[in-house]
Amino acid sequence: MQDIGAYIPPCMRRKATASAPAFLPNLWQLGEPVIGWDKPLILTPTTPHYEHTVYCIDVEETHNFITKAGVVHNCKPPSIEDIHWASDSIPLSRILPTVWNSLESDPSPTIEGVKKLLLEEFSPAVVEKSLTRIGKAVGQVKQRLAWHETVQRSYLTSGLTFAKDGRAGVMRELSRHFSKQEMKRVFSALKEMGFMESTNAS
Repeated sequence: MQDIGAYIPPCMRRKATASAPAFLPNLWQLGEPVIGWDKPLILTPTTPHYEHTVYCIDVEETHNFITKAGVVHNCKPPSIEDIHWASDSIPLSRILPTVWNSLESDPSPTIEGVKKLLLEEFSPAVVEKSLTRIGKAVGQVKQRLAWHETVQRSYLTSGLTFAKDGRAGVMRELSRHFSKQEMKRVFSALKEMGFMESTNAS
């Protein structure tokens, strides 16, 4: 990340870690584009036979993979909010990680606290133009924290544990307090908070 951080443009900064160097636009001044043509190869698709188990690896937060060929990552279709390289605002996808990082110094995120962190990377003018998105991001994180607190309180009050009672037992008990539609979010919250880390309960 120290080597490639300066090359990562704003629309991809969500992939950068906090220690990555700031983006340097001049590194992308590569001259006029050259149009090229190539002949497509039309091949019959084949499914290879694997003699061993094949794993799909996922990496938390940035989803970056370091290979001998370079740095690659999982992709998603760009949203209107991501396509902002030429605009004067920060996308929500870039602000949200900053809000979560702000919790290291303040357990309750604030717009001012997030602004201070963003000013380390973006100009004051850009940060000011992004206030609406900053407020939205802070609100989303606060809602997520409140949901985690509600789920944690119910889990601890139940007296059950994944190691002792298994996933089925815990989720059956918690389903008395949450709707059927909420149970997937309940499970995700418990996993994110680490309550399942020490068990192989199925």
